[in-house]
Amino acid sequence: MKYLLLNLAVFCLVLVKSEVVNQNNIVFELADLTIDYEMNNELVHLEAFKTKSNDDIIKSKKIEDYGKLYWVSIGHPRIESRLNFLRFAFEFRVSLLTTQLQNLFVDVVKRKYGISIHPEQIVNLKPNKFECSIHFFDEDKWFRLNGKAEDFNVYPLKVIFPFGFKSIEKEKLYNRILKNSSLDINCEFSSEGQVLKKNTLIISAKQFNLLNLNDEIFGPKDQVYITRNQISSLAHELY
Repeated sequence: MKYLLLNLAVFCLVLVKSEVVNQNNIVFELADLTIDYEMNNELVHLEAFKTKSNDDIIKSKKIEDYGKLYWVSIGHPRIESRLNFLRFAFEFRVSLLTTQLQNLFVDVVKRKYGISIHPEQIVNLKPNKFECSIHFFDEDKWFRLNGKAEDFNVYPLKVIFPFGFKSIEKEKLYNRILKNSSLDINCEFSSEGQVLKKNTLIISAKQFNLLNLNDEIFGPKDQVYITRNQISSLAHELY
């Protein structure tokens, strides 16, 4: 079994949970909790980092203070199945730390420390930058589209790729989608310049078909904006 290669390129991280989990209160040198988790026949490596106060709380063995224990994790970045093609942009959402993954970390804490915590004590790492780029080759020319997330208080993160309505990049992207070609989306997930992890998101043509995304991307057959006939002549591909 192999580890899942997400090519979601740089993950520099920042923190969440205002007063309790702040930027200077995380021990990033070594992940405190790790999980090798099977997902879609791939083995995914998950990590969570402890806050600096955790060691003292655990050593004290004061059960009343266990609610102050916190760990932060990026979870497992995944592109959600809903992809939207808009008039001047397309967007997708990226999930990070899900409830399912929080519960897995809760079990790890129980096994490692013999302590029961709540899923909410495993907190999403909050970026201050999430920028993505798509690179592809078409007719002897390289094309690049750039996108980014702007609201880091809403999850899953929404990543938007703007482009002109008649841009050549948009047309070529359409072409790749119609050809059912896979596409790599390289993203930089960062906070305060600290790089913790490198990875990449890839949606293959097979995944594209299995997710049944055609109507989600192109819209219902009677939808205005971009008709299916226009798409056939323009050509349409997304990752």
